[in-house]
Amino acid sequence: MSAIQFTNLSFSYQAGTPFAVEALRNVSVTIPNGSWTAVIGHTGSGKSTLMQLLDGLLSPTTGSIRNGQRQLQAGANRKEMAAFRQQTGFVFQFPENQLFAETVLEDVMFGPQNLGRTDKEARTDAIAALEMVHFPREDYKRSPFDLSGGQMRRVAIAGVLAMRPQTLILDEPTAGLDPSGQDELMRLIKTLHDQHRTILMVTHQMELVGAYADHVLVMNHGQMTMFGTPQQLFAQPQLLSDNHLKMPASVALGQQLRAKGLPLPETLPLTIEQLASEVAETLRRKQG
Repeated sequence: MSAIQFTNLSFSYQAGTPFAVEALRNVSVTIPNGSWTAVIGHTGSGKSTLMQLLDGLLSPTTGSIRNGQRQLQAGANRKEMAAFRQQTGFVFQFPENQLFAETVLEDVMFGPQNLGRTDKEARTDAIAALEMVHFPREDYKRSPFDLSGGQMRRVAIAGVLAMRPQTLILDEPTAGLDPSGQDELMRLIKTLHDQHRTILMVTHQMELVGAYADHVLVMNHGQMTMFGTPQQLFAQPQLLSDNHLKMPASVALGQQLRAKGLPLPETLPLTIEQLASEVAETLRRKQG
């Protein structure tokens, strides 16, 4: 599957009316196939609108989006938007709020059924997706509303995976989860990424950006202000300040240690674990 390409993409809510509000302006960027891209920016920056366009929930006002062999252009009709949407799975913030069926298995089957697959095909896809998120088979007939928050989120993600998307959008995936639940969910997402899926993760948690993403797309007032690696982003304090973003704790701490004379490398580690290892190695070299 080829890269995702946004070309001169703009979008306005209520376009062509006196109440038009421009949400995106002239966004052009190529997101590599199989990458993990963090989409970040303050509230109202345009990141959610951009993701809804990629999922075919909205049609561009101007410009186009290409995802694999499909393209979505300005003025696309509902049929074209639905066809474009089939290759992308969107896990919304608090996706467990969208659960509705009597059993876990029925809930996960709904997406494939809605795409026109037979009950047998939908069941096969649902079981494969539940196995993918490591959900216990003995709980398939339980009500999704009797599960823990972390389990409910796994079922919701399985419902998206059952539709076999190659591109997966996650909107604040760890919101509302305790630290243990966050770690468990991020390990799951990493497994999905390792299976060659393209991941786009909307998040405000810079620690997640540093620990998992290999690319980062920064949005501000409807425009893309940067696309690069997390290392490139966190090496630019002014860019972070201009876009109302924070340093990961590891980078901030590393800068403080370096200011106190510890000779850490110019490119600082992006996780606390990596920083601890680097500090230990630096102290060992000094003592040696």
